[in-house]
Amino acid sequence: MPAISRIRFTNLVYEDGAKRYGDEVFQFDSHNGVILLENGGGKTVFVQAVLQTILPHIALGDRKAKNTFTLENSPAHLAVEWIIDDKPRRYVLTAVTLFASKEGLDSYKYVYEYGPGDDHALVNLPFVREGQNGRRRPSSREEMSDYYQSMSHKHMNAKYFTRNREYQDYIEQNFKIITSEWRSIARINSAEGEIEGFFDGCRTTTQLVDQLLIPTVEEALSGKGKDFVEIFEKQREHFKKHRQLRDKIEESQRVDSEVARYVNCYASYEEARQAALKIKGEIKSLYQLAQEQHDQVLQKLQEHEDANNKLAEERYELQRKKASGQLAALEQVWEDASRRLNHFLQEYDARQVEHSQKHARLQNLEIARLKVQIQRREEEIEYYTDQLQRLAADNDVRELERALKDNTGFLGYCYKQEEGLLDSRRQELQNDEARIKKELDLLRTGLDQLQKEMAELLLDKGRAEQQRDQAEKETQEIAVQILSNPAQEDVGRAKIKWEQRTQELQRNRQDNEDMVHQLQEERRRRQDELPQMRQKLQELKNAEQESKTRLHTIQQEHESLLRKIQELRSELYYIRSLYTQQSSVVSQMEEAVESLRVLKEKAIRQESQALVLYGMYEANQYYTADPLLEQWSEEWREQFAYLETGSVYVARAARQLARTEKEYFPAWPFWTISLICREAEADRLWERLTKKAGEMTQPVFILTQEEARGMLDRALAYPAPIPEAGRRVIPNNWELNLSMENFQSWKRDLEQKAGEAGKERRKQEQALQLNMELFNRLKAFLEKYPHEETQQLKENLRQTREQIFAWEQRIKESEARLQDIDLRLNLLNKNITDIIEENTDLSHRIMKAQDYLKKADEGDKARLAVRQYSELLQTRQEQMDRDLQQRDRKAGNLQEVEKDLLVLQEELRHLRREALYQEVKDAAPLETVLTRPRLETERQGLLDALHKKQKGRQSLEENLSHTRHARTNAEKELNRKRRQCDTQINEEMVFPPGGEDEIELLIEQDRHLKKELGRLQPDKEKLTKEEAIARDRFTQQQDEFLRKYRERVIFTQPLPMVEAELRQESEQIESRQRYLEEQMQKLTAEEELLHQAMEEMERKNERYDYLQEDIPGVDLPSATEQDFAYQPMKIITGYLEAIQQNQLQLNQSKEGLEEEKTRLEAFCQEEVRDIKLQRMVTSGLKYRDNFTEVLEWKQRLSSRIAFAIRSAEDDLREHDRELQEFINRLHSYLVTIKTELRIIPRKTRVKVDDNWKEIFQFDLPEWDEKEGKDELRRHVDWMISQIESSRYRDENGNEDYPLMHKDIEKWLQPQQLLRNVMKEKNIRVRCRKVTADGKVSSHPISWEGSNQWSGGEKWSKNMALFLGIQNYLAEKREAVNSGVKRSRAVVLDNPFGKASSDHVLDPVFFIAGQLGFQIIALTALAEGKFVREYFPIVYSCRLRPSTNPDKYLMVTDQEIRHAYFQDHDPEALRRLGEHKQIELF
Repeated sequence: MPAISRIRFTNLVYEDGAKRYGDEVFQFDSHNGVILLENGGGKTVFVQAVLQTILPHIALGDRKAKNTFTLENSPAHLAVEWIIDDKPRRYVLTAVTLFASKEGLDSYKYVYEYGPGDDHALVNLPFVREGQNGRRRPSSREEMSDYYQSMSHKHMNAKYFTRNREYQDYIEQNFKIITSEWRSIARINSAEGEIEGFFDGCRTTTQLVDQLLIPTVEEALSGKGKDFVEIFEKQREHFKKHRQLRDKIEESQRVDSEVARYVNCYASYEEARQAALKIKGEIKSLYQLAQEQHDQVLQKLQEHEDANNKLAEERYELQRKKASGQLAALEQVWEDASRRLNHFLQEYDARQVEHSQKHARLQNLEIARLKVQIQRREEEIEYYTDQLQRLAADNDVRELERALKDNTGFLGYCYKQEEGLLDSRRQELQNDEARIKKELDLLRTGLDQLQKEMAELLLDKGRAEQQRDQAEKETQEIAVQILSNPAQEDVGRAKIKWEQRTQELQRNRQDNEDMVHQLQEERRRRQDELPQMRQKLQELKNAEQESKTRLHTIQQEHESLLRKIQELRSELYYIRSLYTQQSSVVSQMEEAVESLRVLKEKAIRQESQALVLYGMYEANQYYTADPLLEQWSEEWREQFAYLETGSVYVARAARQLARTEKEYFPAWPFWTISLICREAEADRLWERLTKKAGEMTQPVFILTQEEARGMLDRALAYPAPIPEAGRRVIPNNWELNLSMENFQSWKRDLEQKAGEAGKERRKQEQALQLNMELFNRLKAFLEKYPHEETQQLKENLRQTREQIFAWEQRIKESEARLQDIDLRLNLLNKNITDIIEENTDLSHRIMKAQDYLKKADEGDKARLAVRQYSELLQTRQEQMDRDLQQRDRKAGNLQEVEKDLLVLQEELRHLRREALYQEVKDAAPLETVLTRPRLETERQGLLDALHKKQKGRQSLEENLSHTRHARTNAEKELNRKRRQCDTQINEEMVFPPGGEDEIELLIEQDRHLKKELGRLQPDKEKLTKEEAIARDRFTQQQDEFLRKYRERVIFTQPLPMVEAELRQESEQIESRQRYLEEQMQKLTAEEELLHQAMEEMERKNERYDYLQEDIPGVDLPSATEQDFAYQPMKIITGYLEAIQQNQLQLNQSKEGLEEEKTRLEAFCQEEVRDIKLQRMVTSGLKYRDNFTEVLEWKQRLSSRIAFAIRSAEDDLREHDRELQEFINRLHSYLVTIKTELRIIPRKTRVKVDDNWKEIFQFDLPEWDEKEGKDELRRHVDWMISQIESSRYRDENGNEDYPLMHKDIEKWLQPQQLLRNVMKEKNIRVRCRKVTADGKVSSHPISWEGSNQWSGGEKWSKNMALFLGIQNYLAEKREAVNSGVKRSRAVVLDNPFGKASSDHVLDPVFFIAGQLGFQIIALTALAEGKFVREYFPIVYSCRLRPSTNPDKYLMVTDQEIRHAYFQDHDPEALRRLGEHKQIELF
């Protein structure tokens, strides 16, 4: 759309003639301009007037043009000059003359293209003419019409229009003055200052997208979306036919299925009717068999009565045995109790004797100890008395030494006596130890012998038990083999019956063999007629099998392929046939393969890019924009005095100066593509690099050391201009990767991305390979098995089956008699086989019975041996138990003796270790009666006297008194012990050395034995009581037995074996009794049932007539005849129930057949739309009354249905192609909408700090192409189903097209279709805020959130989006002219409103400038920085009174910012000064 050069209003009258523009020209020359006009001065009139030159008669909000302008007296002339090219300058003029007519508002439209200085330019339009009085007046409409027409005839660049549409189309097509853009401008000017009006109804993101963004894109696409409504309505019949064909196929299949159901029901009825005839003959044979069996049952009843009497005698004998066994058991219990009591008493008495011995010795030792104590006290008394007597005389040393020597001899004698006593006691204990050990050895030898004997007995018993068990097992096995009920039958009696039965079987066999011979002759005669018919049938079946095999192969491959396709492409789940929907499947598989191929190629590119980039930098330690720089630097380092990459240089400098690489980046952003060297070597380095220029991927800068240092110094004074670098975009990596750490991290990211890209590439390759393989399989399948060939194969198979059916019917009739013969022969042969088998079985049983009797005798002998061995084992076990108890008791005694011996030996060692013993052991012993303590005391006194240490009298007297008192106490204790002693006192016992320890040991043993005897006492009482009870019970039971029976049965076997045998015998008798009772009950019941059955059959014969003479009896199955002997009533009842059930089934089948017939008729009337098919079904139901005719009718009907399905499937394939094409077009359109929506935000970019940022961001969800098309297919199906509903039919059933068309338009709107393909996802619109410091926020905010901003901020973002939309529309219409700076214009009435801040207006005017917008604004704000800041041309308009005081004339003053034009467009100053206003009136 071109920019505005000039605007001219002539005779523009408004407000009922009170205000007017005479002839005013507003000159902008494509630059922004502002028109200052006070409120109420007519800003809206100005805008509406400009709009008339593009959109004649357009209303502005509620203000219609005919009401805004006063046209009754004279027309208004409005014109706009547009700049359509700048070099060379070209203009186009759009002019409109508005006037009132009878119809209301009318106009003449005029367009003229020209260059600079043209005589017919805007200012030269004859809008004003010379009046009669010399005054200038506005031209009349007729004058202007003549002028416009004259120009159009004279100049090919001039066009005159009377129709608005033609005028608008012309200026849009030829000059890109887009009417839709100006309609948007009209919308935002509909309410003064309300840019928000343009966004009315767009409070939410959904509303914005649905009501503005998508309609904008559709408008840009020239309304291509509306074509889909036309296509759908044109193709609706095809789409509907697609559904109808599917419905027809389904209907035909349902009819075929329903007819098959009816025929199956008829077949069930026919089967029931034939079964009824057969079962009558069987029941008649059963009646005859029942008569025979009734007589046999009566005979068996008598036999069982005899067996029952014999069993009663056996039961009496068993009771006597049981009573004898119970008596023997009680006797054994008594004997066991007596034996346990005797054994226990032996043990108890041994413990008691031991206790008595220990207790007696304890008491005697205590008495002996007291005696010794008394003796010692008497000796001490004697000593102390003697000492007191010696106090008067002072014995000489020789006397003392003699006395001491005697004392030594006396003590030696005492020690010898004590040693002798201890040795004597030790000898005694050693003798006891040897004796006990000998007794234990004898006991162990005896136990070992017993164990050997028991082991041999166990082996003998085991062999006997094995023989017994083997005999029992073999007899049981034989019994199980030959008896049907071993627990209730006897082998001996059964053997006699079997021998009788074998004779009867021989006679029956001969009779059956004679009948077989006769039937075989008849069978051979009839078989000669069948071979040719069977040969023909086989040929047809071979053909059928061949067709079935091929169809089965096709079907298997079809199902396998379809399943694989659906597994891989889940969106094709709805596909049921690859044939009927071939186009859809092939199309979608092709799209899938192509999509995956694109993804694979993308993944390959990404992986290659990542690998190449990583490989280039893998070995580098520092980052350089060109990775070869580091390699060259290393290679040439030795050839230069100093050479270093910029990255290494700046990193080293940063470390040395304690700064970061980032601080040095702004001063010289090219460190990563720089090499540093000395001044003298710069030229040589340049020559080297020149030779490598072909290998470089980035430019390389050469810096001397001085220049590099200057760069570092300049960085500290930043901001400073970049030397010779100019303004340019620097890659982010150049700054970031100056740091070695960042560079290494960047390389790791590259490596990771390369790995991820590799995984993605392999994944896409695998997916593509799978889809390609499947697609190739699909194409191969369709080529190998074309649809037409498959259909013909099905038809051939159907015809073959019809022929097979016909031949099978003929053969079936021929084989009917042969089947009867075969049945009879089978029965006879089975009877013969059964006779042979039964005879063989009976012979085998007879032989086995003989083995049984032999094995039973062997078992009896083995049981007797087991009983004998068991008794011997029990005797040996009892002896072993006694010996074990005695061994344990001896072992305990041995432990006590050994313990006593150890104590005695310790006492002897202790005695010999005493110091006094060592002093006197070598002296000659002197016999004495004094005790050792007395002699020890005396010796001490002698020693003391010898050493002049006699004790004082007082001390001796105290000791004497104390000793006498102790003797008195000991004598009292001795008397008390004598009185308490309950054993014989051994007055001769001498208290032995170590007697104190022995007393302590005996006290402990006495306590333990008392406790043990106390513990055993209850057991003694218990065993004594048990023995008495057992004896009484046996005596009582024996008396009772003799009152019942004559004599007692004496058993030679062990009682457990006897009890087991008696239990077995009892079980056998009880089992036989139960068996006889059951048999009696069964036979009685059977007799009654047979009798009742015969009566029942006779009674029911009145209803079913199966005993009539004309009903032939039939041969019953041999199994039935055999089972009849065992369960006659069950079989008879079964047959009676069968005929009853058969009759019921026959009646039900007949009723069901009638119901099925009625149901099928109703189904045809209500659900079958094909009238011809409906008549075929109903006529067949009406006129076919036998099964053969029904089958023929069904075959013809199935053929017709099969043909209809084939035809429908062929049509369905064609319609599926059309539907798929429509789906593809819909999807492509939605993809285009999505792509176009993503373009709009790019038109809202602003530049902040040398970076571009988009004010708006649109986030559009992605969708899978296949899933999207699947959703569209479902949507179209849903639309078709909706259209077919009653909602779009009036009361007369006619189609309501306007309502349907309206809904189709709604359903096919891209908004609705996008929601379908995006499913639950929504389009998101986000906006960045421009802050007061001129920055743009990094984090965008949702559209809803931005609507909560302040008024100015909200205006800013809305205006930015509006301009972006306008530019997008212009570009889509190719209305952007690169030959001019500004290629489109927008006129705004009071646009600023709440927006006056720079940070709010800057982005809007920046976007406008970047997009080439010329803004012409009308405002009442004469003050404000923004007016002069953004508008280089300012018109101040005011109304001045005219000659009529009630009328006002608009006058204008132009203000031009000369400085702006001198800097930006000096040529415009000349053009802006060329025009002078023309003054009317």
